[in-house]
Amino acid sequence: MTKNEFLAELRRLLADVPPKELDSSIDYYAEMIDDRMDDGMSEEEAVCAMGTPEEAAKQVLAEIPLASLLKNRIKPRRTVRAWEIVLLILGAPIWLSLLAAAFVVFLALYVVFWSVIIVLYAASVTIGAGALVGIFYPIYYFVLGNVGAGLFILGAGLFLLGLTFFAFWGSLRATKGFCFLHRTVFRKIKSRFVRKDQKR
Repeated sequence: MTKNEFLAELRRLLADVPPKELDSSIDYYAEMIDDRMDDGMSEEEAVCAMGTPEEAAKQVLAEIPLASLLKNRIKPRRTVRAWEIVLLILGAPIWLSLLAAAFVVFLALYVVFWSVIIVLYAASVTIGAGALVGIFYPIYYFVLGNVGAGLFILGAGLFLLGLTFFAFWGSLRATKGFCFLHRTVFRKIKSRFVRKDQKR
């Protein structure tokens, strides 16, 4: 594949990207290919080193803010007719209510997810505090000569210490899982604003 073919295919795949970001991305990849050619690679080797146009397009889309894609997507392709404006105004009580309800539900789910994460960390800290008490408080019983009670509390403290590590590890895993889900959902949302590739 030649440099021009690579850039043409990349431009086609990024057809729904705002013009400013599109031109910037094309210039970036053109400069990268030129730099590799200046380093002694052939044109075909330099293009091959960049990966496929599809991979480059995915990388570009991942870096473009969702707001830019939304702004470009909702830009009217034609002039809006008067009757369409009237319908929008008359239907505003319905579609605005539905839009607000959808936003509130999404926001509530988002807050609930983060609340669960915070609760998991709070539980880990609480168990850890109980573990510290269980480890140091038996000293009091040992001083009084009540070895049995001291050993029992020390055992409970060590058990809570192990549970603390387990709970903290679970909290970290839950946080990573939620962050992965967060990224995946936003990538899916972004992909909805980019035209699906059409077969040639």
